[in-house]
Amino acid sequence: MNYLSRSLGIGTSVLAFVSLASAGSIAQSTDLFFSLGSAYPGYVQQFTKDGAFVKNFVVGPAGQLDDALGLRFGPDGNLYVTSYNDGTVNKYNGATGAYIGTAASGLTYPSDVAFDAHGYMYVSEVVANSVVKVSLASQAVVQTYTGFTTPYGILERPNGDLLVSAYNTGEVYDVNTTTGLTTVFASGLTTPEGLALGPDGRYYVCGTDNGTTVDVIPANGGSFSLWASSIPFGTSWGVFSAGNLYTTGSGGATELDGTTGAVLGTLYNGYRTNAGIDVRGAIATPEPGSYALLVGLGLAGMTARRKRVKI
Repeated sequence: MNYLSRSLGIGTSVLAFVSLASAGSIAQSTDLFFSLGSAYPGYVQQFTKDGAFVKNFVVGPAGQLDDALGLRFGPDGNLYVTSYNDGTVNKYNGATGAYIGTAASGLTYPSDVAFDAHGYMYVSEVVANSVVKVSLASQAVVQTYTGFTTPYGILERPNGDLLVSAYNTGEVYDVNTTTGLTTVFASGLTTPEGLALGPDGRYYVCGTDNGTTVDVIPANGGSFSLWASSIPFGTSWGVFSAGNLYTTGSGGATELDGTTGAVLGTLYNGYRTNAGIDVRGAIATPEPGSYALLVGLGLAGMTARRKRVKI
């Protein structure tokens, strides 16, 4: 098996995705972006889908990103990254990675971020046991959702509701973002973290069984089932692209066949990368104030195995 080593420019190296099935099965036209959490708190890195390191997309100065976790490309095409330890969400130019400013502040250990089609951002607050709805225009918190414990991963559903994974209690909740009504979508999971909407309309839960498996929940909720196990590096958060699931784990990322869950390849960089992950295609610089469709589906977030905060 041949590995392609590429310098990261921060004293380590990356090994390219290596297909476990066929040499050309992984490369796609879109790129992966993931934060490095507490390993390199100010970094978000960019890779091609075949695992080639592109660049350090975000290199925040000291204090700008303190434990970068969840990240998502917003409806304006820019990249939003949660800074777990200082309670902010920072915004970066989606084409260049240049720092734009703070999108939200005063939060309590924010771990993940999601968006709707109406100009609002949702942020999970692990310690506060809440999810807040933030106006992208004013940066003000306009609504707070509760009824769950240790909310980590969040994901908007096609119907406008929000899914929330509750790490400590093993549920996934459905939140009506208009009324605030919170109901159990699935229960009995172990340590659910990242959430991803699959091309089949089902919801894939990463980080389960203490970060070793991926479970799947039907489109309308209910009983979950095991979808993938024996995942290199484990699993914390994931995003679907071109029909396959890319998931971050303790030390690297793994590509899983979107139908069978079989391991197709791995990306190893020698330290923990099990924080946020999202996917982006070619992005044109957005016009000020304009909103387009979300660039990618998926979820970013934080990993439980780093034992940041548990209630």
